[in-house]
Amino acid sequence: MTTEKNGSQKPTSIALTKTTPDLPSAKEESKSAPLSETKQTAIASSSDNSTAPPTKMEVATEIFNRMRSTSGVTRKQIIDQFVADARLSKAGASTYYQLIKAKSK
Repeated sequence: MTTEKNGSQKPTSIALTKTTPDLPSAKEESKSAPLSETKQTAIASSSDNSTAPPTKMEVATEIFNRMRSTSGVTRKQIIDQFVADARLSKAGASTYYQLIKAKSK
């Protein structure tokens, strides 16, 4: 703290810097050893979508195809089913309906 002419004290500012340990650059890392087993497993599992849950679009497409095969089903009924089963908002369900309908033509 510094003292002003009128006797009041004024806090002094201290510059703080964040220090980080020296990390290898991307170039240095690519030259080093091959990927660890953990990284290889993560890459393999991210590209393996066989166990991934279906997307909202996939669920909505299944609902659309199932309901369109039944006669007398309205657009509103399909959209309401999208909201209930695919967990879409009303606006999202309407958009999905239009996209799926355009794809099915």
